[in-house]
Amino acid sequence: VGPGIAKRMAHRLVEHGINSPLKLRHTPPHLLRKACQSIIGEYWHYRLNFREVDISTDDYQQMQAMRQVSKAQRASVDTIIDILRALCLQLEKRMMKHQLRAHYFGYHFSYEENFSFDDKFRTNIAMQDGIALFHTILDRVKLREEEIDGIKIINNTITAMGVFITEFQDSSIMQLALWDNKFREDNLRKVVYNLKDKFGHEKILHASEMTETSVLKDVIGFGSVKDLF
Repeated sequence: VGPGIAKRMAHRLVEHGINSPLKLRHTPPHLLRKACQSIIGEYWHYRLNFREVDISTDDYQQMQAMRQVSKAQRASVDTIIDILRALCLQLEKRMMKHQLRAHYFGYHFSYEENFSFDDKFRTNIAMQDGIALFHTILDRVKLREEEIDGIKIINNTITAMGVFITEFQDSSIMQLALWDNKFREDNLRKVVYNLKDKFGHEKILHASEMTETSVLKDVIGFGSVKDLF
């Protein structure tokens, strides 16, 4: 079936017609559970399809969202940027779910030939807006590119990327500086996520998510997508 799966488990999967990573990913959770003879089968399905299954406490130290980028995807810089946006929105979703904001952010790009680029920054006002985080990252990338004579940081050799957040604040604790447009934006975001929970997260999308491809569905997930503790 693929690397990282023991022979005994591989035999069980093949017996149920699951003989490739693609079939493993798209097999319904109840069938994977039956094939694996364990709840682990369901967990595999959720992790491969970017659902959280590892959250065991609300005492967060850090959250992260990471993706491998396939050769076909990195042929287009626009697609790479779409994936970065999706990662930021994934973190927004987690913060909304657990009523958190973050002060400290970082992002990482891995490239062919084992090169990498990292950046970290802190904001005075805790953030929760994924699109604001996305644009902040793009602005910082642009400034860094100017410092290195215009060499493109987001380019066609990126093989993986990740965004992490930490230094959390309870979102119910509002600083006075937020009692203006930010307060209204936060209330609107809560309404949107309530609607997403009711009708499905793919039924209601942010305008910036309206791309030609569904980047999260197209990206191959490796390992667990759990938050770090």
